[in-house]
Amino acid sequence: MIPRRTIIEIAANSVRSAIAAEAGGADRVELCEFLEGGGVTPSFGTIAYTRDKLNIPLHVLIRPRVGDFCYGDEELEIMLRDVSMCRQLACDGVVIGALDRDSNIDRDFCIRLIDAAGDMRVVFHRAFDCVLDIDRNWPALTSLGVHGLLTSGASDDANTGAAQIANYVQRNAALEIIAGAGVNAAQVQDLILMTGAHAVHASARQLQQSTAAMRVIAGLDGQFWQTDQELVEQLVQAVRHADTGAQSRFINKIA
Repeated sequence: MIPRRTIIEIAANSVRSAIAAEAGGADRVELCEFLEGGGVTPSFGTIAYTRDKLNIPLHVLIRPRVGDFCYGDEELEIMLRDVSMCRQLACDGVVIGALDRDSNIDRDFCIRLIDAAGDMRVVFHRAFDCVLDIDRNWPALTSLGVHGLLTSGASDDANTGAAQIANYVQRNAALEIIAGAGVNAAQVQDLILMTGAHAVHASARQLQQSTAAMRVIAGLDGQFWQTDQELVEQLVQAVRHADTGAQSRFINKIA
């Protein structure tokens, strides 16, 4: 029997965060900027340099702005160019999502992005958590042929939405279900055991304070968030412990 191995994906908001994620033992990085707003697409330079520095798979968030997931023609063009850029830079995957004004998956819009992705992996992000009718939109999601779904189970955090995440895992065994939002080492074992998610997604970040001399002005202070290698290591250890426990429970169940 192949041992269970939950993928650990770190949402990294900079090249330093991505490097810390890999050093801490993460399996994959989802690169973005402005995590405080749910994340947006990072700059060309950030993506290119991060791709050069990482040895683990790199996915890039394709989201042109914060706010809703209903986009216009100009934003589609931006997103298509961003996907093309990621493909040219040999990224391993992109993370996409778009909804229409009735809170349903905008299938035609998403197909354009998926076609542009070529042979890169495609993950549908937490826009799916914002649909009003999950059952209606599930067939639309799976018909897109995406490789994964990043989700909190339509809740504020993954632990609260654990029952829904488990439901997604049962609905489609071929779709990589990535449990994300509020994930940390303290509760990830329960999350894995409750959901059976194929992957977990966390930022493992700490607030950093600049030591540079500067005038402190509202909105321009020296604080910034960055993934912490030690927090990643703690998350990895907790996930591996959970994987061992899940395997033992399965063996005892069939014995």
